[in-house]
Amino acid sequence: MKRKAAAIISALLVIGTLAALIFVHVPTKQGVNYEVRSYSMPLYIKMIEFLDRDYQYRRIVREIVSGKTSDGEKAVAIFDWCVRNIKHQPKELAIIDDHPYSIIVRGYGVDDQLEDVFTILCTYAGYEAFYKMFRTPAGKDNFISFVKFGGKWHAFSAWGNAYPRDDGGHPVPVEDLRPQPTYLAPFLVSLPNFDPPSFLEEIGKMRFEATSMRVKGQSLPGRISYYLKKLVTR
Repeated sequence: MKRKAAAIISALLVIGTLAALIFVHVPTKQGVNYEVRSYSMPLYIKMIEFLDRDYQYRRIVREIVSGKTSDGEKAVAIFDWCVRNIKHQPKELAIIDDHPYSIIVRGYGVDDQLEDVFTILCTYAGYEAFYKMFRTPAGKDNFISFVKFGGKWHAFSAWGNAYPRDDGGHPVPVEDLRPQPTYLAPFLVSLPNFDPPSFLEEIGKMRFEATSMRVKGQSLPGRISYYLKKLVTR
């Protein structure tokens, strides 16, 4: 009888502790026109919003890639969806930076935000993906996304609605860009600040590795994996 009572008390203590924890307020941040403000919300609300965003990403990707068979078709379908559904940031509206899913809901974003959404959706489709800023010798910036499928990395610009492609319209692997820079013509036409020589030099020495928590950490398994890897490599 005593053991049963102790077990009940222990269970109630655990439940009570967990209940108290989920009502604890935790910080979150939002940037408006590059000014960041912090505010707090109950942990359970933050958890619910996280799980809701994760579900929405999965739903969107399932719909986008439905009926597509090859990895290339799926990546291009995600790319086309981003171009159609996320417009360039209107100058009269505030630049808001919080959760990437909010960019999808608003339907507009600045250059790096489009690449953010594109690489996150590619990650949910099962591909390694990340984006990177490239600075030209004149000090101008471009953001280019990289997605790995078919064992090779490919470059995309969701903002510029452009990617290196062959005569059949298929994405060209990054490794083919240096020996044949004419493949970069779509970037050169669509990105006013694009500088082929500096871009080719940079990709020749950069590490192609999808390590960003913002991209990989939108799902619960991805976030846990990110922090475990960070803990092990510390």
